[in-house]
Amino acid sequence: MSAGPTDQAILNQLRESRFQLRLLLIRFPGYDRPEILRRLTAYERGERIAPAPIDRSSMRSPRS
Repeated sequence: MSAGPTDQAILNQLRESRFQLRLLLIRFPGYDRPEILRRLTAYERGERIAPAPIDRSSMRSPRS
């Protein structure tokens, strides 16, 4: 995940430069794309999924 400042003048050169933190870029591995798209599509249809426990079996410990 990365965040960086954006300048309004980039989109409209007649505007005075004014930097803001408005853009948040989150990157996921390509193999997650089908699942992410499935979930976003379901969300757009109004389908809400209740929170559930996280399966951390494939996650590395930060201390590794």
